[in-house]
Amino acid sequence: MPKSTTPSFITEIPLKTGSHEQAILKKRFWVAKQQYNALLGESLKRLHLMREDLDYQKASDLYKQKGSKAEAKALFKELAKKHGYREYDLYACCKQWNKRKQPLSIGARISQQIAKRAFNATEEYKKGKRGKPRFKGRRGLSSIEDNSIDANLRLKENTIYYLGLKLPLLYNLNDPIHYHGLHSPIKYIRVVRRNFNGRIRYFAQLVCEGNPYVKPQNIAQKGEVGLDIGPQTIAIVSKQKKYATLRIFADELKPQKKKRKKIQRKIARRLRLNNPEAYEKNRWIKKDKHWHRKQGKSIKGKKVPDRSKSLQKAFDQFADIARRQASHRKAQHGKLVNEILQIGTHIKTEKLSYKAFQKLYGSSVGLRAPGMFIEKLRRKAENAGGKLEDINTRSTKLSQACHCGRYEKKKRSKRWHKCPCGVEAQRDLYSAYLACFVEKDTLIADQAHKAWSGMDIVLRTAMSELKRSSRRHLPSSLGLRSGSESVVCNVS
Repeated sequence: MPKSTTPSFITEIPLKTGSHEQAILKKRFWVAKQQYNALLGESLKRLHLMREDLDYQKASDLYKQKGSKAEAKALFKELAKKHGYREYDLYACCKQWNKRKQPLSIGARISQQIAKRAFNATEEYKKGKRGKPRFKGRRGLSSIEDNSIDANLRLKENTIYYLGLKLPLLYNLNDPIHYHGLHSPIKYIRVVRRNFNGRIRYFAQLVCEGNPYVKPQNIAQKGEVGLDIGPQTIAIVSKQKKYATLRIFADELKPQKKKRKKIQRKIARRLRLNNPEAYEKNRWIKKDKHWHRKQGKSIKGKKVPDRSKSLQKAFDQFADIARRQASHRKAQHGKLVNEILQIGTHIKTEKLSYKAFQKLYGSSVGLRAPGMFIEKLRRKAENAGGKLEDINTRSTKLSQACHCGRYEKKKRSKRWHKCPCGVEAQRDLYSAYLACFVEKDTLIADQAHKAWSGMDIVLRTAMSELKRSSRRHLPSSLGLRSGSESVVCNVS
């Protein structure tokens, strides 16, 4: 019988740490990194030995045959037991590091969680879901966690006790999020460390049982919402509430390209200056009757261990920019998710490949992370009693369809939907409108035709409000530069 699961949420609270506590935590995080690397190496070694076994190839061939999967799985299970390639077999390796009065012990349960993390990484590599897992380097692990509230990380009277170390929580009971988390049943605790421009700070993540606190202004409402998300824009349409909006996705995010490039150039210069043996000698090349000096390339396989204080400071600055940007992106995603759930909890959107987005629009996708946004929207919609429904793009073809039944293949540069039947709308908004009428990956054109009366004005008004409210340059993907721009402006 499978183990029953209960809903969980995380409450993050800062920890009060002095120089003594930080020194001990720094040592234990270093030990955790060493244990992870050792366990990952052992797991990869056992996987390699298992794959070399002749029975492994037999099991693989058997798995591909119809009606033989159950037999193949039993054979795989026997091979894993034979070569010690199981999660519980890695637990046995942790006993040597957590003996009694061992000065470098980080806790038996925490070591087991590290073993679980290493095994899961190897298992995903074995199944082909990811590449070969890498060993942790200078930065190490960013978190350690327990698997029970009464084991190594214990919470008593709002203080975490960790193998003789007292870590008080800097909580605020006037904060409803802290109050809700501290008064909910706690499953286990995770300790997280973050780098704030060279200064390490520690936080406690309380994994609690139940549902997270929802602010009164963010209470979800029932209803259907059509969504069309791109690498830079997002269209939201509700047929029930006669609502439509088109905007730049996460428009408050700033790429900070100039600042990042400046620090990257500084890092490259310092690395070359401190580690000349890791780079080839400079050379001169003749181009257009002139000699140009070219810097030598880095030698493959050579390490650059020497880091000056100014170089380390540059690395910290670069990491801090990335941390600030990730935090701002997370806040922007949460704000937009709450706004969508206030319109409706049943969300319909096309199932897209965000890896393909990365190949075509790498800079925009790297900044805005639409895939991460969709996963957050899916999780919050399910917690609110709704769902996020993925629509098959091949069977529906929403960007090419019209509710009159006609299909027209459009180029990416064509941002307006114009049909001989008289329908004219911005492409993304119209796709989001049609998504509201998709059931079981089939577009119900008759329902879309009946509901179109009045919705054309709603979509045009959304475009008019977009142009009126924006005070900066808008991307061409919004369609405001097309020939229908004058038509949109006349609506208001």
